[in-house]
Amino acid sequence: MKSILDNRPELAKEVNKVAEVAGYLWQKGWAERNGGNITVNITEYVDDEIRQMPAISEVKQIGVTLPHLKGCYFYCKTDCPVSQQKVHGKRCGNQPVMEYDS
Repeated sequence: MKSILDNRPELAKEVNKVAEVAGYLWQKGWAERNGGNITVNITEYVDDEIRQMPAISEVKQIGVTLPHLKGCYFYCKTDCPVSQQKVHGKRCGNQPVMEYDS
């Protein structure tokens, strides 16, 4: 299966940083090995091909409007409780990439 990290070294670097931080949390005993939620704004690494990917879920309302996040994309390790009003899910390997819609 093709990953959106293929041929995107800067995006892959950011995702690898998240994995490194998750490892440190586990080593320190602050979280279980695959636990915790880490969310990183990856908007600057998202290209037109990623923007055109179909959503993997319906839009989710969260009950708050954050207009300064409109059009932003986030990489989310594990569950992704990012503060967003409308979210379209996409996949980055087996982790979600979320787009703030409004």
